[in-house]
Amino acid sequence: MSDYYKLFGEYPEVPKQEFSLSDKSINEWLNSKEFEQQQIALQAYQNGDLLSALKFASGIIGMGSRNPFIFELRATIKQDMNEDVSAVEDFKETLSLGGGGFSTYNQIAISFMKSNFFELALVAFDIAIEGYDRLALLDHKLPGIVDGVVRWVEKERMLTNRANSRLSLNDFQGCMNDCQEAIAINPSYSFSYVIMGLTVNKLGRIEEAISFLREAEKRGNKNAPNIIQSILDN
Repeated sequence: MSDYYKLFGEYPEVPKQEFSLSDKSINEWLNSKEFEQQQIALQAYQNGDLLSALKFASGIIGMGSRNPFIFELRATIKQDMNEDVSAVEDFKETLSLGGGGFSTYNQIAISFMKSNFFELALVAFDIAIEGYDRLALLDHKLPGIVDGVVRWVEKERMLTNRANSRLSLNDFQGCMNDCQEAIAINPSYSFSYVIMGLTVNKLGRIEEAISFLREAEKRGNKNAPNIIQSILDN
């Protein structure tokens, strides 16, 4: 069963189409209207002008582009604009066109989590983490962000976000397991301690919760002091 089917319960509507320059010369591509619009969209996104970036990315897709990168870029823009349901549709199209990878599933998981679809978020995080592990076995690593699109995500971040989804579903043991693994991978990543603290607090282990949150605070987490105070006030 493909990862796509595991998450969406269907196969892509169209056969997998890999975007390639094999049909046209590189010079033709570099001088094409699509490439020009792509560069404008990227520049706008990198400048923080999300509305213009969305306009140009949508314009390229409206021209009939089947370039998965453009769909992933538009999905990323929408995600930054908190249009998460629509972002998932573009990430889904990215995958159906043969683009993306484990980081795409991670971004889908984040959008599902932000939209309170925690069960779907868990499925997507599972796929992303499994994909990460497969690449790690090959000692393969991509740059973190390429042209504004996430290409590599640290495992501890994915584990902690998955833990956050588990916490929302009251899967406390699963949440703690993910946090412990994340901390073992990177003891400096503060958010793992925050989620661990919130989890044990829900279990009534107040002193332990504050201890984890103090560790998060030591590592620079700005939300930890407010959470500690909230626990103490209750």
